[in-house]
Amino acid sequence: MSLPLVEKYRPKTKTDLIGNEVAINGLILFLKRWTPRKAPMASLLLGPAGSGKTSSVYAIAKDLGYTIMEVNASDSRNKQSIKDILEPATRFSELESDTNKKIILMEEVDGLSGTHDRGGLSEFFTIIKNTNYPIICTANDPESQNIIKIMRRKEFRTYNYERLDEFQIFELILNIAELENITIDEDQIEILAETVSGDLRAAINELESHKVGTNSVKIEERNKMKPLLSILNELYRSKNYENAKKVFSNAPSDYYKILLYIFDQTYRQCHTPEEISTAYDQIANADLYYNRIMKSQNWSLLKYFFEFIGPGIQLSRPSKTYKKINSLPNIPTAFMARGKAKNVKSKAIKLAPSIAPKIHISKNRFINQEYPLIEKILLGINGADVAAWLNLNDDEIEIISKGKSKSSLIENIERSRKKIGLFNIKSGKKDYNPTSMLDELAYEENNIEQTKEIIDEEQNENQSSLEDYF
Repeated sequence: MSLPLVEKYRPKTKTDLIGNEVAINGLILFLKRWTPRKAPMASLLLGPAGSGKTSSVYAIAKDLGYTIMEVNASDSRNKQSIKDILEPATRFSELESDTNKKIILMEEVDGLSGTHDRGGLSEFFTIIKNTNYPIICTANDPESQNIIKIMRRKEFRTYNYERLDEFQIFELILNIAELENITIDEDQIEILAETVSGDLRAAINELESHKVGTNSVKIEERNKMKPLLSILNELYRSKNYENAKKVFSNAPSDYYKILLYIFDQTYRQCHTPEEISTAYDQIANADLYYNRIMKSQNWSLLKYFFEFIGPGIQLSRPSKTYKKINSLPNIPTAFMARGKAKNVKSKAIKLAPSIAPKIHISKNRFINQEYPLIEKILLGINGADVAAWLNLNDDEIEIISKGKSKSSLIENIERSRKKIGLFNIKSGKKDYNPTSMLDELAYEENNIEQTKEIIDEEQNENQSSLEDYF
């Protein structure tokens, strides 16, 4: 299987790099001047995906004679995992003849956790102060709170990366097309350069994905081509090991996208729980290999990735009947589910400081276990009453109701606040906050009568107590 174009044309030395000259020259100077325990001890490469951060590190390392140890921060987020993985890597090794020629490359540091429950960020700062090797970090999101904290540290030097301009991408894609003997018009390359928004990696993948049998590309006909659909149908109807192995011989280079679609479709092709279990074990193994490839850039492992999603899937389904797939969603549902999960967790993190103490659980438990249930309760029939009892403010109500059209929580919260306030006064608590002077006057004049009416109303509605919810 041939090497993907994005890896085949990855810059090998500094002379191969294009754009971001200031950042690249700054990074070179940082490495040449680096001294243990003397600031700056680490550098932060900040810029959007596809701007060349990781590629520039590898190219510069080769020029200067460094080896690279790569760590993905999103895979080691809490204090203990950071300590276990990063701390040994920053110590001198007796097995290394040239101890100064190693770089610790830490990708996606915006994924580090700075929360009380995890403490990954604080541990990260502690290790950097005592590192015996230069540490280079990459991040995509300049507005991340973690990145803002990192940029303020004297131990770090920040280098900003920008996307390549359209002309630079145009020249590179034209050159690759010529070298690969891909027939493509210059106006089509121009369209491609415009549509990728400065992401060179996306442009190269786009070129490769449009490459068909005649080595010609027709960008405007992309939506008509369904190579992935054909690949999946061929995979599920394959009868033996060899057929399944050949399925991916001409697969597009967006391997993770392939994996996500296989994740979506495989359960529909299985006939027993045992088949489902075995098949998804193969998918899980493929995912592990893909992440290993991304971390190490060891593309020789790609054959094992395809072994799991090809013959592995085929062998997991003894019953070889299959259901033809007629169409695929534009976005894999597994990818969308991951996005929804991130959204839910984002809500939980924002609400944890307010709600967790009131229901007597830790913030960590609230975020990772209990929030989905609490949200369901709050968006339910009596959710406004629970929200009023929790004394949630308008901003918190908005967070919970986000994405829920015509939320009953928003519609009923004021009524519930008044109701809870009257009950609190009756029980001797002084936390009723009238919404206006008229409300206050009305209450002072009619408090006994109003309280009776509300109690009667609740009895008639047969309302459950809060104990039913917790």
